[in-house]
Amino acid sequence: MPELPEVEINRRNLQRWTSGRRVTALRTPDSVRFVGATADVVGRRFVVWRRRGKLLQGDLEGGATFQSHLGMTGQWLADPSPERRGVRVLLEFADGDGPRYVGLADPRRFGQTTIFAPGDPAGSAAFDRLGPDALLSPMSPPALADALGRRATPLKSRLLDQAVIAGLGNIAVIEVAYRARLHPHLPVSSLRAADLGRLLEAIAAHIEHVLDVETGDEIAYLGSAGAHNPFLCYGRESGPCPRCATPFVRGALGGRPSFWCPNCQPAPG
Repeated sequence: MPELPEVEINRRNLQRWTSGRRVTALRTPDSVRFVGATADVVGRRFVVWRRRGKLLQGDLEGGATFQSHLGMTGQWLADPSPERRGVRVLLEFADGDGPRYVGLADPRRFGQTTIFAPGDPAGSAAFDRLGPDALLSPMSPPALADALGRRATPLKSRLLDQAVIAGLGNIAVIEVAYRARLHPHLPVSSLRAADLGRLLEAIAAHIEHVLDVETGDEIAYLGSAGAHNPFLCYGRESGPCPRCATPFVRGALGGRPSFWCPNCQPAPG
């Protein structure tokens, strides 16, 4: 599902496909997941695409903002086939400098597209509610310690809080904990300075890895037909740990699956 790296790939693609181009039509086959006035988009050029955490925003001439949340399996595609399942929004361009159509394919229908009119403060407020971006605004160990707090809340729960760090989802947190040799359910109150440093290094390494292996015009999300698992730990229950060959185990926290190596990531207590 789209986490920071996948949303960043979408941002780069949208920037490449639409920046400087004038929208000639905007179709919304699924109006339930679309909010705003098409008149604020049609006839205007995209200026730049921005991202914070898992949220995308495109700035248009005249001051309107085009916001896209990809939900569970959404992604923007160049010239999606008419047979493509679940196209919810379709932008059309008339010039020849890129794809004629750029569409949001969202088969599971969890995404949301919102157009903010010029001057609407809700557009910037959507970004302001998020914490520091895990890619664009890397934290220092003391800043991470302050953000996590000293409570007994599990590390996974705190890292999933988008007000703490923006962009990490369940897959990323499992991968980051594995890279940092920390159990994902470890209470944050037990973290040491060295643990915080390894966490920050692991966050950067995970994002770089996913950007490297998934960058392209279309992302094959884990679980989709033909997709391979590019992750070190997530989804590898009973498979061998690459470091020590101990079989990974699976658990759950807050209804979401967790995976860890019982040797490299000792359980709390």
